[in-house]
Parts: sequence; C-alpha cells; structure tokens
Amino acid sequence: MPASALVRRVFIGLLVANLAVVGVKLAVGITSGSLAVLGGAVDSCVDALNNVLAL
Repeated sequence: MPASALVRRVFIGLLVANLAVVGVKLAVGITSGSLAVLGGAVDSCVDALNNVLAL
C-alpha cells in the first residue's frame, strides 16, 4: 500500500473517532446541561473538520 493511501486511511479513522467523541460529548452535555462539555463537543467538532481538510 502506498504511503499516501495509508495516511488517508489514518485520517479517515481519526475522523470517525472524532465524530464519535463529538456525539458522546453532545449527548452528555445536553443531558447534563453542562456548557463546558458542550464547549468540548464544539472543540472536537473543529478537530473533525481539520481531519476533513487534511483529506
């Protein structure tokens, strides 16, 4: 497998993981009403967008 294909697979894996983290943080933040956790969800969403840009 070429290095570029491997890097792409890694970024896709990171994107999936970041989206899972966003989902969990949103669920916990909404359930608990915690603005700090919701802020963390926004931060994780930005991380996921960075993964999209890296692709």
